[in-house]
Amino acid sequence: MAKDEFAFSKPYPHYGLTVSIRPFNVCTDLPLFYEMAGIDDSFHLGHELLNTFQFIALTNTVKSCLIFVGGSPVCLVEIEYAWQSEIADYCQAIHGDYFIRLLPGSEKLNGKLFLCILRACLIYFFRDSKCKKILINADDENDRENYLVRKAGFKLQQQFFTQNGMINLYGCTRENMRRRLSKLN
Repeated sequence: MAKDEFAFSKPYPHYGLTVSIRPFNVCTDLPLFYEMAGIDDSFHLGHELLNTFQFIALTNTVKSCLIFVGGSPVCLVEIEYAWQSEIADYCQAIHGDYFIRLLPGSEKLNGKLFLCILRACLIYFFRDSKCKKILINADDENDRENYLVRKAGFKLQQQFFTQNGMINLYGCTRENMRRRLSKLN
């Protein structure tokens, strides 16, 4: 993929990789998503996912981007207003709070890759002046993911119980991100 096709790229020379981000195009990128998520492109499931992604694109409440490493797609990141997200019932979201999720999640990515992707997403999404805080959740029992989320610069905001168990909600402000990145340089 040509470098100019990306909206954002962040090199991580100490890890020997570059994370690049570009908007997800439902018309052309669905097969890439199937491959990354390990989904068998059966007609029924493919049709349902296509409808879901088209609905999301039309509602403009969720922004989806493909994440590439070394020019190859590795995951999808979705960002939306926190007050409209799945966590809205569990936390007090304010104007400027956004919620992100990676698909597939951290379980399919090695640690350094997950960490670099999260950091690149923070830098990319904080370029928007409306974005004041980025929230992400992690299963309380997933020690690896909780560690990596904290290492990326997120701070535990609260815990809440859902039908899937205890969830840790992390937040990162623009200032938290700047402090974290300055420690790395």
